[in-house]
Amino acid sequence: MKKAQRPAEGLTYQGGRPREEDILTRKRLSLWDRVKWLAVLAAIWLILVWSGMTNDTLVGFADAVRM
Repeated sequence: MKKAQRPAEGLTYQGGRPREEDILTRKRLSLWDRVKWLAVLAAIWLILVWSGMTNDTLVGFADAVRM
């Protein structure tokens, strides 16, 4: 696999779509990868809310969410 090289002076590419190995940025994440990160963050948030509810028996779910 070849490494992409930056042009010596500015943008020297002449028309058309660049090849995959010439693109210097990474590919966009797919929808599933984004959903996985949101699911992980939501699970962490729920665990923190749940731990807030278990520390004090008088705290309900709505109160733990506001903490």
